[in-house]
Order: sequence, then C-alpha cells, then structure tokens
Amino acid sequence: MHIFILIVFLIVSIGLVFLIIIQDSKSYDIHTTYNPFSSSIFGKSTSNNAITKFTAFLAALFFILSLILGRLNSNVSKNDNKWESLLRNVSKEEK
Repeated sequence: MHIFILIVFLIVSIGLVFLIIIQDSKSYDIHTTYNPFSSSIFGKSTSNNAITKFTAFLAALFFILSLILGRLNSNVSKNDNKWESLLRNVSKEEK
C-alpha cells in the first residue's frame, strides 16, 4: 500500500510540474496591464480553463497524498525502526 501511494505521488508530482510549466503566464507585458483599451484590467484572460482546473485538481491530490504519506511514515518510524533492530542484532552477535 505504501509503495503504491508513493508511485501515485510521484506521478502526480511530475504531472503537476509539467502542467505548471505549460500554462501561459498571466502577465504578458507591462503595457497590456495598464492599457485602457485592453479587454480587462488584468490583461488577457487565458483560454486554458481545462488545464487550470486539472492543475488545481492535481495540486489538491498532491496535498492529500502528502498528508497520507506523512501519516504512514510516522507510523512506520515508530513501529518498525530497522536500524535499531539491526544494531541490536549486531551487538548480540558480538557478545
């Protein structure tokens, strides 16, 4: 289960980075922002509404998965500390 969530988290992370990179920037030029003849006060609006919604969905999924992984890792580190058990086994073999 833990490995599956890590793989999904990695895919979501890569997809989120890719979608953020391909989005158009909202500030095209400084003169379009202050131009009284522009279509809006904030410049041109983007037509990539589907990409923006999918980016928001992946961001929410990224946040939820990171909370789940944090919770799983806190339980794993308390219950299964492999380094301490390894050191105990080595110290028993030395005696």
